[in-house]
Amino acid sequence: MTLTEEEIKKLRDEAQYRASATWHEQTPPLVVENVIETLEELSDIEIQKYLWAGINNPGEEIGSFEEACCVLFDDSNLGTHLEKGTTGLSEELNASFLELSKTIDQVEVEDASPTEIIEDPQMEKIRELASQMKTLMERYRKT
Repeated sequence: MTLTEEEIKKLRDEAQYRASATWHEQTPPLVVENVIETLEELSDIEIQKYLWAGINNPGEEIGSFEEACCVLFDDSNLGTHLEKGTTGLSEELNASFLELSKTIDQVEVEDASPTEIIEDPQMEKIRELASQMKTLMERYRKT
């Protein structure tokens, strides 16, 4: 199959756009929703007890602190764009995501039970930050 010059130019233009596009511009709506939902999970101690520690949970839904952090920064590709400064989000949100990431790194997770993670002193700050960030992220929701 041979591509025409026009098709080659279109492919090059698309590749160049993807390379220069911000996280928000190139991220599907479902991924943005996952980020907002994960911020909700990180902001709410009751959700954490239910999903991470299984309290009053019949086992239909499970989660963990590590999984929430992975969804937020890795699966969404947000972490990479934060490092590059190409999120397309407000400076306030960028700074908050960086602060959240640093605070998450301070949580002692090795050999810790879900309850110990939930009760870790850093979780209070994580819940507060995530709650504020969830509100700010609402304006970036895609329909």
